[in-house]
Amino acid sequence: MPNKPSILVLLPPSLFDVIFSPQAQAQLAEIGELTCNREERNWPSAELAQRIGDFDAAITGWGSPTFTEEVLDQANRLRLVAHSAGTIKKLLPPPLFQRGIAVTHAAAAIAPAVAEMTITLIMLSLRQ
Repeated sequence: MPNKPSILVLLPPSLFDVIFSPQAQAQLAEIGELTCNREERNWPSAELAQRIGDFDAAITGWGSPTFTEEVLDQANRLRLVAHSAGTIKKLLPPPLFQRGIAVTHAAAAIAPAVAEMTITLIMLSLRQ
């Protein structure tokens, strides 16, 4: 594929490997040029602002930094944020949407597991 989009993976390696199977990682590499966080920590927003300038898309997850105005000002090419977890409320402020950046999240995909865990915990709490 000519001119593959550049994708920044914000997840630390251990979390990326838990959420994305080897097959899913290979599929991502087929559709875009991946640059992955190689550190076992989440970057703060200021560090993300320094890194995000050359990327068309970002994959976020639990613990990813907020896309502050500073981050957005540096994200000149950003067209997509794909959140690999549920809620995006604290991660992606209104200015991101005002800039026309597309957003996806995994809430529907993880909802059954969340519901099952909720029921399991309720049942455990009732146990005597």
